[in-house]
Amino acid sequence: MTISGLGANSLWNSWVPDTLTQIHTTLNTTAQQMATGKVGQTYASFGDNAAKSIDLQSKLSEITASGLGITAVNTSLSMASDALTAITDLASSASAGPLSPLQSNTPTARAGVQSSLRQDVGALLDYMNTQDGDSYVFGGRVQDKKPALDLSTVLDGDPTTGKIGLSGYIAERQAADLGANGLGRLNLSLPSGGTTVSLGEEAAGLPFGMTLNSVSSTMDNATTALSSTAPKTLDIAFTGVPTVGSTLNVTLNLPDGSTTNVTLTASASAGTNQFVVGSDAATTAANFKAALSSSLQTTASSALANASAMKASKDFFSGSLTSPPQRVAIPSGGSAATATGFVTDPVANAANTVIWYQGTDANESGDPLNDRVMQLPSGISVGFGVRGNQAGFADLLAAMGAGAVVKLSTTDETLAENQISDLAQRAKAGVVQAQTDLQPTILALANAQTQTKDASDQNTASGNVLTSMMSAIADASPEQTAAQLSQLQTQLQVAYQVTASLLKMTLATYL
Repeated sequence: MTISGLGANSLWNSWVPDTLTQIHTTLNTTAQQMATGKVGQTYASFGDNAAKSIDLQSKLSEITASGLGITAVNTSLSMASDALTAITDLASSASAGPLSPLQSNTPTARAGVQSSLRQDVGALLDYMNTQDGDSYVFGGRVQDKKPALDLSTVLDGDPTTGKIGLSGYIAERQAADLGANGLGRLNLSLPSGGTTVSLGEEAAGLPFGMTLNSVSSTMDNATTALSSTAPKTLDIAFTGVPTVGSTLNVTLNLPDGSTTNVTLTASASAGTNQFVVGSDAATTAANFKAALSSSLQTTASSALANASAMKASKDFFSGSLTSPPQRVAIPSGGSAATATGFVTDPVANAANTVIWYQGTDANESGDPLNDRVMQLPSGISVGFGVRGNQAGFADLLAAMGAGAVVKLSTTDETLAENQISDLAQRAKAGVVQAQTDLQPTILALANAQTQTKDASDQNTASGNVLTSMMSAIADASPEQTAAQLSQLQTQLQVAYQVTASLLKMTLATYL
Protein backbone atom coordinates (compact mmCIF):
# COMPACT_ATOMS: atom_id res chain seq x y z
CA MET A 1 0.00 0.00 0.00
CA THR A 2 1.19 3.47 -0.93
CA ILE A 3 0.60 6.42 1.38
CA SER A 4 0.72 9.84 -0.25
CA GLY A 5 2.38 12.54 1.73
CA LEU A 6 1.65 16.26 1.83
CA GLY A 7 4.10 17.16 -0.83
CA ALA A 8 3.65 19.51 -3.72
CA ASN A 9 1.58 17.06 -5.80
CA SER A 10 -0.59 15.69 -3.02
CA LEU A 11 -4.37 16.09 -2.84
CA TRP A 12 -4.06 17.84 0.48
CA ASN A 13 -1.85 20.47 -1.03
CA SER A 14 -4.76 21.79 -3.15
CA TRP A 15 -7.58 21.12 -0.70
CA VAL A 16 -6.11 23.05 2.22
CA PRO A 17 -5.70 26.48 0.62
CA ASP A 18 -8.93 26.18 -1.38
CA THR A 19 -10.97 25.27 1.64
CA LEU A 20 -9.42 27.92 3.85
CA THR A 21 -9.81 30.60 1.14
CA GLN A 22 -13.45 29.72 0.62
CA ILE A 23 -14.19 29.89 4.31
CA HIS A 24 -12.32 33.20 4.61
CA THR A 25 -14.24 34.69 1.67
CA THR A 26 -17.59 33.58 3.06
CA LEU A 27 -16.59 34.83 6.50
CA ASN A 28 -15.65 38.27 5.15
CA THR A 29 -18.89 38.53 3.19
CA THR A 30 -20.95 37.58 6.23
CA ALA A 31 -19.03 40.03 8.44
CA GLN A 32 -19.79 42.80 5.92
CA GLN A 33 -23.47 41.84 5.93
CA MET A 34 -23.42 42.04 9.72
CA ALA A 35 -21.85 45.53 9.58
CA THR A 36 -24.04 47.02 6.79
CA GLY A 37 -27.27 45.12 7.31
CA LYS A 38 -27.36 44.48 3.55
CA VAL A 39 -27.00 41.23 1.60
CA GLY A 40 -24.48 42.92 -0.66
CA GLN A 41 -23.47 46.13 -2.42
CA THR A 42 -24.14 44.94 -5.99
CA TYR A 43 -27.10 43.45 -7.83
CA ALA A 44 -25.03 40.29 -8.37
CA SER A 45 -25.12 39.63 -4.62
CA PHE A 46 -28.93 39.27 -4.83
CA GLY A 47 -28.67 36.15 -6.95
CA ASP A 48 -31.94 35.11 -8.54
CA ASN A 49 -33.63 38.26 -7.09
CA ALA A 50 -31.39 40.66 -9.02
CA ALA A 51 -33.92 41.35 -11.80
CA LYS A 52 -36.74 41.81 -9.30
CA SER A 53 -34.57 44.18 -7.28
CA ILE A 54 -33.86 46.32 -10.35
CA ASP A 55 -37.59 46.52 -11.13
CA LEU A 56 -38.46 47.48 -7.56
CA GLN A 57 -35.74 50.14 -7.48
CA SER A 58 -37.08 51.65 -10.71
CA LYS A 59 -40.58 51.88 -9.28
CA LEU A 60 -39.24 53.40 -6.07
CA SER A 61 -37.45 56.05 -8.12
CA GLU A 62 -40.70 56.89 -9.92
CA ILE A 63 -42.53 57.23 -6.62
CA THR A 64 -39.76 59.44 -5.23
CA ALA A 65 -40.01 61.71 -8.29
CA SER A 66 -43.81 61.84 -7.94
CA GLY A 67 -43.41 62.70 -4.30
CA LEU A 68 -41.17 65.63 -5.15
CA GLY A 69 -43.74 66.88 -7.66
CA ILE A 70 -46.56 66.55 -5.15
CA THR A 71 -44.50 68.41 -2.56
CA ALA A 72 -43.92 71.23 -5.06
CA VAL A 73 -47.65 71.50 -5.82
CA ASN A 74 -48.48 71.41 -2.11
CA THR A 75 -46.04 74.27 -1.57
CA SER A 76 -47.69 76.31 -4.33
CA LEU A 77 -51.16 75.56 -2.97
CA SER A 78 -50.08 76.47 0.55
CA MET A 79 -48.65 79.77 -0.68
CA ALA A 80 -51.85 80.53 -2.59
CA SER A 81 -54.00 79.52 0.37
CA ASP A 82 -51.99 81.69 2.76
CA ALA A 83 -52.21 84.66 0.37
CA LEU A 84 -55.96 84.20 -0.04
CA THR A 85 -56.40 84.05 3.72
CA ALA A 86 -54.44 87.27 4.09
CA ILE A 87 -56.47 88.91 1.30
CA THR A 88 -59.83 87.97 2.83
CA ASP A 89 -58.62 89.11 6.25
CA LEU A 90 -57.60 92.43 4.72
CA ALA A 91 -61.03 92.77 3.11
CA SER A 92 -62.77 92.12 6.43
CA SER A 93 -60.48 94.58 8.17
CA ALA A 94 -61.26 97.28 5.60
CA SER A 95 -65.01 96.70 5.96
CA ALA A 96 -64.79 97.01 9.73
CA GLY A 97 -62.28 99.88 9.61
CA PRO A 98 -61.99 102.65 7.02
CA LEU A 99 -65.19 101.64 5.19
CA SER A 100 -67.34 101.45 8.32
CA PRO A 101 -69.74 104.33 9.12
CA LEU A 102 -67.56 107.30 9.94
CA GLN A 103 -67.54 108.41 13.56
CA SER A 104 -66.00 111.79 12.77
CA ASN A 105 -66.45 113.07 9.22
CA THR A 106 -63.82 115.80 9.19
CA PRO A 107 -61.13 116.69 6.64
CA THR A 108 -58.58 114.87 8.80
CA ALA A 109 -60.80 111.80 9.17
CA ARG A 110 -61.49 111.69 5.43
CA ALA A 111 -57.79 111.94 4.63
CA GLY A 112 -57.13 109.13 7.11
CA VAL A 113 -59.72 106.89 5.44
CA GLN A 114 -58.21 107.39 1.99
CA SER A 115 -54.66 106.95 3.28
CA SER A 116 -55.61 103.67 4.95
CA LEU A 117 -57.29 102.42 1.79
CA ARG A 118 -54.21 103.34 -0.24
CA GLN A 119 -52.08 101.21 2.07
CA ASP A 120 -54.54 98.36 1.69
CA VAL A 121 -54.30 98.55 -2.10
CA GLY A 122 -50.51 98.40 -1.75
CA ALA A 123 -50.80 95.29 0.39
CA LEU A 124 -53.13 93.66 -2.15
CA LEU A 125 -50.69 94.37 -4.98
CA ASP A 126 -47.91 92.80 -2.91
CA TYR A 127 -50.04 89.68 -2.40
CA MET A 128 -50.56 89.53 -6.16
CA ASN A 129 -46.78 89.11 -6.48
CA THR A 130 -46.64 86.11 -4.12
CA GLN A 131 -43.97 83.64 -5.25
CA ASP A 132 -43.37 79.95 -4.68
CA GLY A 133 -39.84 79.33 -5.84
CA ASP A 134 -39.44 80.86 -9.29
CA SER A 135 -43.17 80.89 -10.00
CA TYR A 136 -45.84 83.53 -9.35
CA VAL A 137 -49.01 82.22 -7.72
CA PHE A 138 -51.32 84.81 -9.34
CA GLY A 139 -49.62 85.07 -12.75
CA GLY A 140 -51.63 82.41 -14.57
CA ARG A 141 -49.52 81.03 -17.43
CA VAL A 142 -47.17 84.03 -17.34
CA GLN A 143 -44.35 83.10 -14.97
CA ASP A 144 -41.40 85.20 -16.12
CA LYS A 145 -42.39 88.50 -14.48
CA LYS A 146 -44.32 89.92 -11.54
CA PRO A 147 -48.09 89.94 -12.10
CA ALA A 148 -48.66 93.37 -10.48
CA LEU A 149 -46.95 96.73 -10.87
CA ASP A 150 -46.02 98.89 -7.89
CA LEU A 151 -48.57 100.96 -5.95
CA SER A 152 -47.44 104.41 -7.09
CA THR A 153 -47.50 103.49 -10.78
CA VAL A 154 -50.88 101.78 -10.51
CA LEU A 155 -52.63 104.62 -8.67
CA ASP A 156 -50.73 107.72 -9.82
CA GLY A 157 -49.52 106.76 -13.29
CA ASP A 158 -46.12 106.54 -14.94
CA PRO A 159 -44.56 110.00 -15.50
CA THR A 160 -41.77 108.57 -17.67
CA THR A 161 -44.23 107.22 -20.27
CA GLY A 162 -47.11 109.62 -19.66
CA LYS A 163 -49.50 106.76 -18.98
CA ILE A 164 -52.29 107.58 -16.54
CA GLY A 165 -52.97 105.42 -13.50
CA LEU A 166 -56.22 104.76 -11.65
CA SER A 167 -56.55 108.33 -10.36
CA GLY A 168 -56.37 109.88 -13.83
CA TYR A 169 -58.51 107.13 -15.33
CA ILE A 170 -61.28 107.76 -12.79
CA ALA A 171 -61.09 111.55 -13.22
CA GLU A 172 -61.49 111.20 -16.98
CA ARG A 173 -64.53 108.95 -16.63
CA GLN A 174 -66.07 111.25 -13.99
CA ALA A 175 -65.75 114.20 -16.37
CA ALA A 176 -67.49 112.21 -19.11
CA ASP A 177 -70.28 111.18 -16.74
CA LEU A 178 -70.74 114.67 -15.29
CA GLY A 179 -71.11 116.40 -18.63
CA ALA A 180 -70.56 120.00 -19.64
CA ASN A 181 -73.54 121.36 -17.69
CA GLY A 182 -72.81 119.44 -14.47
CA LEU A 183 -76.15 117.62 -14.60
CA GLY A 184 -74.88 114.16 -15.43
CA ARG A 185 -75.58 114.31 -19.18
CA LEU A 186 -79.18 115.36 -18.58
CA ASN A 187 -80.76 118.50 -20.02
CA LEU A 188 -83.22 120.65 -18.08
CA SER A 189 -85.39 123.21 -19.79
CA LEU A 190 -88.37 125.53 -19.27
CA PRO A 191 -89.64 127.91 -21.94
CA SER A 192 -89.74 131.54 -20.85
CA GLY A 193 -93.01 132.07 -19.02
CA GLY A 194 -93.89 128.43 -19.55
CA THR A 195 -95.37 125.95 -17.09
CA THR A 196 -93.85 122.64 -18.27
CA VAL A 197 -90.39 121.65 -17.01
CA SER A 198 -88.60 119.09 -19.21
CA LEU A 199 -85.79 116.81 -18.03
CA GLY A 200 -84.26 114.75 -20.82
CA GLU A 201 -81.38 112.42 -21.56
CA GLU A 202 -78.67 113.96 -23.72
CA ALA A 203 -78.63 111.19 -26.34
CA ALA A 204 -79.85 107.66 -26.93
CA GLY A 205 -77.40 104.94 -26.01
CA LEU A 206 -74.92 107.34 -24.42
CA PRO A 207 -72.61 105.28 -22.16
CA PHE A 208 -72.04 108.19 -19.79
CA GLY A 209 -74.02 110.02 -17.15
CA MET A 210 -77.41 109.37 -15.59
CA THR A 211 -80.51 108.07 -17.34
CA LEU A 212 -84.17 108.31 -16.39
CA ASN A 213 -85.60 105.26 -14.70
CA SER A 214 -89.00 106.17 -13.23
CA VAL A 215 -91.01 108.96 -11.63
CA SER A 216 -93.61 109.15 -8.87
CA SER A 217 -95.52 112.16 -7.58
CA THR A 218 -97.99 113.17 -4.88
CA MET A 219 -98.31 116.73 -6.25
CA ASP A 220 -101.70 118.05 -7.18
CA ASN A 221 -102.04 120.63 -9.94
CA ALA A 222 -99.12 118.98 -11.74
CA THR A 223 -98.88 116.06 -14.15
CA THR A 224 -95.85 113.96 -15.06
CA ALA A 225 -95.12 112.11 -18.29
CA LEU A 226 -92.05 109.91 -18.87
CA SER A 227 -91.45 108.79 -22.45
CA SER A 228 -90.75 105.13 -23.10
CA THR A 229 -88.26 105.47 -25.92
CA ALA A 230 -84.64 106.63 -25.76
CA PRO A 231 -83.54 109.27 -25.26
CA LYS A 232 -86.16 109.51 -22.54
CA THR A 233 -87.77 112.78 -21.52
CA LEU A 234 -89.69 113.61 -18.37
CA ASP A 235 -92.23 116.45 -18.56
CA ILE A 236 -93.64 118.02 -15.38
CA ALA A 237 -96.58 120.22 -16.35
CA PHE A 238 -97.93 122.62 -13.69
CA THR A 239 -101.60 123.42 -14.11
CA GLY A 240 -101.77 125.29 -10.85
CA VAL A 241 -100.08 125.54 -7.45
CA PRO A 242 -99.21 122.22 -5.69
CA THR A 243 -100.05 121.69 -2.05
CA VAL A 244 -97.21 122.42 0.39
CA GLY A 245 -95.63 119.13 1.49
CA SER A 246 -96.44 117.25 -1.71
CA THR A 247 -93.48 115.61 -3.44
CA LEU A 248 -92.04 114.48 -6.75
CA ASN A 249 -89.47 111.70 -6.89
CA VAL A 250 -87.26 110.87 -9.90
CA THR A 251 -85.27 107.63 -9.92
CA LEU A 252 -82.07 107.80 -11.97
CA ASN A 253 -79.81 105.04 -13.28
CA LEU A 254 -76.08 105.38 -12.48
CA PRO A 255 -73.06 104.05 -14.42
CA ASP A 256 -72.25 101.28 -11.93
CA GLY A 257 -75.71 99.74 -12.28
CA SER A 258 -77.13 101.28 -9.12
CA THR A 259 -79.90 103.87 -8.88
CA THR A 260 -80.39 107.06 -6.92
CA ASN A 261 -83.41 109.20 -6.12
CA VAL A 262 -83.91 112.93 -6.45
CA THR A 263 -86.89 114.06 -4.40
CA LEU A 264 -88.29 117.59 -4.34
CA THR A 265 -90.86 118.80 -1.82
CA ALA A 266 -93.25 121.71 -2.31
CA SER A 267 -92.57 124.28 0.39
CA ALA A 268 -93.49 127.78 1.47
CA SER A 269 -89.80 128.69 1.82
CA ALA A 270 -86.55 127.73 0.13
CA GLY A 271 -84.49 124.79 1.44
CA THR A 272 -82.42 121.82 0.41
CA ASN A 273 -84.37 119.62 -2.03
CA GLN A 274 -87.36 121.96 -1.75
CA PHE A 275 -89.05 124.27 -4.24
CA VAL A 276 -91.07 127.32 -3.29
CA VAL A 277 -94.71 127.29 -4.24
CA GLY A 278 -95.30 130.46 -6.22
CA SER A 279 -98.34 132.60 -6.79
CA ASP A 280 -99.12 130.87 -10.06
CA ALA A 281 -98.16 127.89 -12.20
CA ALA A 282 -95.44 129.72 -14.17
CA THR A 283 -93.67 131.03 -11.06
CA THR A 284 -93.92 127.63 -9.41
CA ALA A 285 -92.51 125.94 -12.50
CA ALA A 286 -89.53 128.32 -12.53
CA ASN A 287 -88.88 127.69 -8.83
CA PHE A 288 -89.19 123.94 -9.42
CA LYS A 289 -86.69 124.04 -12.31
CA ALA A 290 -84.14 125.92 -10.19
CA ALA A 291 -84.52 123.50 -7.27
CA LEU A 292 -84.30 120.45 -9.55
CA SER A 293 -81.15 121.83 -11.18
CA SER A 294 -79.52 122.30 -7.76
CA SER A 295 -80.47 118.81 -6.59
CA LEU A 296 -79.22 117.23 -9.83
CA GLN A 297 -75.90 119.06 -9.49
CA THR A 298 -75.52 117.79 -5.92
CA THR A 299 -76.42 114.27 -7.00
CA ALA A 300 -74.00 114.44 -9.91
CA SER A 301 -71.21 115.60 -7.59
CA SER A 302 -71.77 112.82 -5.08
CA ALA A 303 -73.75 109.72 -6.07
CA LEU A 304 -72.96 109.98 -9.79
CA ALA A 305 -69.30 110.84 -9.22
CA ASN A 306 -68.83 107.90 -6.88
CA ALA A 307 -70.75 105.47 -9.10
CA SER A 308 -68.62 106.67 -12.00
CA ALA A 309 -65.47 106.10 -9.94
CA MET A 310 -66.53 102.59 -8.97
CA LYS A 311 -67.34 101.68 -12.59
CA ALA A 312 -64.07 103.13 -13.87
CA SER A 313 -62.07 101.43 -11.13
CA LYS A 314 -63.65 98.07 -11.90
CA ASP A 315 -62.87 98.50 -15.62
CA PHE A 316 -59.30 99.50 -14.77
CA PHE A 317 -58.56 96.52 -12.51
CA SER A 318 -60.31 94.07 -14.84
CA GLY A 319 -57.88 95.08 -17.58
CA SER A 320 -54.77 93.24 -18.72
CA LEU A 321 -52.07 93.40 -21.38
CA THR A 322 -54.32 91.65 -23.90
CA SER A 323 -57.45 93.54 -22.88
CA PRO A 324 -56.47 97.02 -21.63
CA PRO A 325 -59.12 99.24 -20.04
CA GLN A 326 -60.92 101.44 -22.57
CA ARG A 327 -60.28 105.16 -22.51
CA VAL A 328 -62.88 107.87 -23.08
CA ALA A 329 -62.83 108.94 -26.74
CA ILE A 330 -62.22 112.69 -26.67
CA PRO A 331 -63.96 114.28 -29.67
CA SER A 332 -62.02 116.66 -31.91
CA GLY A 333 -62.20 120.13 -30.43
CA GLY A 334 -64.07 118.80 -27.39
CA SER A 335 -63.33 117.26 -24.00
CA ALA A 336 -64.27 114.26 -21.90
CA ALA A 337 -67.40 116.17 -20.85
CA THR A 338 -68.69 116.03 -24.44
CA ALA A 339 -67.50 112.50 -25.25
CA THR A 340 -70.00 110.03 -26.64
CA GLY A 341 -68.05 106.77 -26.50
CA PHE A 342 -64.82 104.90 -25.77
CA VAL A 343 -61.60 104.22 -27.65
CA THR A 344 -61.94 100.64 -28.86
CA ASP A 345 -58.40 100.20 -30.21
CA PRO A 346 -56.54 98.09 -27.58
CA VAL A 347 -53.15 99.29 -28.83
CA ALA A 348 -54.12 102.94 -28.31
CA ASN A 349 -55.61 102.19 -24.91
CA ALA A 350 -52.49 100.34 -23.77
CA ALA A 351 -50.24 103.12 -25.05
CA ASN A 352 -51.89 105.70 -22.82
CA THR A 353 -52.92 103.72 -19.75
CA VAL A 354 -51.05 101.86 -17.01
CA ILE A 355 -51.83 98.15 -17.21
CA TRP A 356 -51.58 97.09 -13.58
CA TYR A 357 -51.77 93.32 -14.26
CA GLN A 358 -49.03 91.65 -16.30
CA GLY A 359 -50.22 88.04 -16.05
CA THR A 360 -52.67 85.93 -18.03
CA ASP A 361 -55.96 87.76 -18.53
CA ALA A 362 -58.92 86.20 -16.72
CA ASN A 363 -60.95 86.62 -19.93
CA GLU A 364 -58.56 84.56 -22.04
CA SER A 365 -59.70 81.08 -23.03
CA GLY A 366 -59.30 78.17 -20.67
CA ASP A 367 -59.96 77.58 -17.02
CA PRO A 368 -57.48 79.61 -14.92
CA LEU A 369 -56.93 76.55 -12.72
CA ASN A 370 -55.47 74.74 -15.72
CA ASP A 371 -52.80 77.39 -16.23
CA ARG A 372 -50.66 75.27 -13.90
CA VAL A 373 -51.39 71.54 -13.89
CA MET A 374 -49.78 68.46 -12.35
CA GLN A 375 -50.47 64.85 -13.22
CA LEU A 376 -50.94 62.90 -10.00
CA PRO A 377 -49.87 59.23 -9.68
CA SER A 378 -53.53 58.26 -9.63
CA GLY A 379 -53.85 59.57 -13.18
CA ILE A 380 -55.88 62.60 -12.11
CA SER A 381 -54.76 66.05 -13.27
CA VAL A 382 -54.93 68.71 -10.57
CA GLY A 383 -55.01 72.38 -11.59
CA PHE A 384 -53.72 75.09 -9.29
CA GLY A 385 -53.43 78.19 -11.49
CA VAL A 386 -54.83 81.59 -10.47
CA ARG A 387 -55.12 84.81 -12.49
CA GLY A 388 -54.82 88.03 -10.53
CA ASN A 389 -57.56 89.91 -12.38
CA GLN A 390 -60.20 87.24 -11.84
CA ALA A 391 -63.52 88.30 -10.33
CA GLY A 392 -62.98 88.84 -6.65
CA PHE A 393 -59.39 90.03 -6.86
CA ALA A 394 -60.21 92.75 -9.40
CA ASP A 395 -63.39 93.70 -7.53
CA LEU A 396 -61.55 94.03 -4.24
CA LEU A 397 -58.82 96.18 -5.76
CA ALA A 398 -61.44 98.28 -7.55
CA ALA A 399 -63.46 98.98 -4.41
CA MET A 400 -60.46 99.94 -2.29
CA GLY A 401 -58.70 101.70 -5.16
CA ALA A 402 -61.66 103.96 -5.88
CA GLY A 403 -61.97 104.80 -2.20
CA ALA A 404 -58.29 105.69 -2.07
CA VAL A 405 -58.05 108.08 -5.04
CA VAL A 406 -61.42 109.80 -5.55
CA LYS A 407 -61.06 113.56 -5.21
CA LEU A 408 -63.35 115.00 -2.54
CA SER A 409 -64.56 118.57 -2.36
CA THR A 410 -62.21 120.91 -0.53
CA THR A 411 -64.50 123.93 -0.68
CA ASP A 412 -67.90 122.56 0.36
CA GLU A 413 -67.77 120.71 3.68
CA THR A 414 -71.32 119.41 3.44
CA LEU A 415 -70.69 118.06 -0.04
CA ALA A 416 -67.42 116.46 1.08
CA GLU A 417 -69.20 114.71 3.95
CA ASN A 418 -71.87 113.39 1.58
CA GLN A 419 -69.22 112.30 -0.93
CA ILE A 420 -67.15 110.25 1.54
CA SER A 421 -70.21 108.68 3.17
CA ASP A 422 -71.63 107.61 -0.19
CA LEU A 423 -68.20 106.47 -1.40
CA ALA A 424 -67.54 104.37 1.70
CA GLN A 425 -70.95 102.72 1.33
CA ARG A 426 -70.34 101.84 -2.30
CA ALA A 427 -66.78 100.66 -1.67
CA LYS A 428 -67.90 98.49 1.25
CA ALA A 429 -70.58 96.88 -0.93
CA GLY A 430 -67.86 96.22 -3.52
CA VAL A 431 -65.63 94.59 -0.89
CA VAL A 432 -68.46 92.36 0.31
CA GLN A 433 -69.25 91.31 -3.26
CA ALA A 434 -65.56 90.63 -3.89
CA GLN A 435 -65.42 88.30 -0.89
CA THR A 436 -68.36 86.39 -2.35
CA ASP A 437 -66.70 86.26 -5.78
CA LEU A 438 -63.52 84.86 -4.24
CA GLN A 439 -65.27 81.81 -2.81
CA PRO A 440 -65.15 79.66 -6.00
CA THR A 441 -61.38 80.21 -6.25
CA ILE A 442 -60.89 79.42 -2.57
CA LEU A 443 -62.97 76.24 -2.87
CA ALA A 444 -61.17 75.16 -6.06
CA LEU A 445 -57.76 75.50 -4.43
CA ALA A 446 -59.00 73.72 -1.29
CA ASN A 447 -60.21 70.85 -3.49
CA ALA A 448 -56.81 70.76 -5.20
CA GLN A 449 -55.14 70.56 -1.79
CA THR A 450 -57.38 67.63 -0.86
CA GLN A 451 -56.50 65.84 -4.10
CA THR A 452 -52.77 66.31 -3.63
CA LYS A 453 -52.97 65.17 -0.01
CA ASP A 454 -54.77 61.99 -1.09
CA ALA A 455 -52.16 61.49 -3.80
CA SER A 456 -49.38 62.06 -1.28
CA ASP A 457 -50.89 59.52 1.11
CA GLN A 458 -51.27 56.99 -1.71
CA ASN A 459 -47.72 57.69 -2.88
CA THR A 460 -46.37 57.15 0.63
CA ALA A 461 -48.29 53.89 1.05
CA SER A 462 -47.06 52.57 -2.30
CA GLY A 463 -43.52 53.56 -1.43
CA ASN A 464 -43.75 51.75 1.90
CA VAL A 465 -44.89 48.53 0.19
CA LEU A 466 -42.11 48.68 -2.40
CA THR A 467 -39.54 49.52 0.27
CA SER A 468 -40.67 46.51 2.28
CA MET A 469 -40.36 44.25 -0.76
CA MET A 470 -36.93 45.67 -1.54
CA SER A 471 -35.87 45.20 2.05
CA ALA A 472 -36.81 41.53 1.91
CA ILE A 473 -34.33 41.13 -0.94
CA ALA A 474 -31.54 43.49 0.02
CA ASP A 475 -31.55 43.42 3.82
CA ALA A 476 -29.62 40.76 5.72
CA SER A 477 -31.28 39.28 8.81
CA PRO A 478 -29.15 40.15 11.86
CA GLU A 479 -30.06 36.88 13.58
CA GLN A 480 -29.31 34.67 10.55
CA THR A 481 -26.12 36.58 9.77
CA ALA A 482 -24.89 36.24 13.35
CA ALA A 483 -25.60 32.49 13.37
CA GLN A 484 -23.86 32.03 10.01
CA LEU A 485 -20.89 34.07 11.17
CA SER A 486 -20.53 31.91 14.29
CA GLN A 487 -20.77 28.75 12.21
CA LEU A 488 -18.10 29.97 9.79
CA GLN A 489 -15.77 30.87 12.61
CA THR A 490 -16.18 27.33 14.00
CA GLN A 491 -15.55 25.79 10.57
CA LEU A 492 -12.45 27.91 10.12
CA GLN A 493 -11.13 26.88 13.53
CA VAL A 494 -11.77 23.19 12.78
CA ALA A 495 -10.11 23.50 9.37
CA TYR A 496 -7.02 25.06 10.90
CA GLN A 497 -6.85 22.31 13.56
CA VAL A 498 -7.23 19.51 10.97
CA THR A 499 -4.64 21.07 8.70
CA ALA A 500 -2.17 21.46 11.56
CA SER A 501 -2.66 17.84 12.61
CA LEU A 502 -2.16 16.56 9.10
CA LEU A 503 0.96 18.57 8.62
CA LYS A 504 2.48 16.95 11.73
CA MET A 505 1.47 13.40 10.81
CA THR A 506 4.17 10.70 10.21
CA LEU A 507 4.00 7.06 9.14
CA ALA A 508 4.61 6.02 12.70
CA THR A 509 1.79 8.29 13.93
CA TYR A 510 -0.52 7.03 11.25
CA LEU A 511 0.28 3.37 12.11
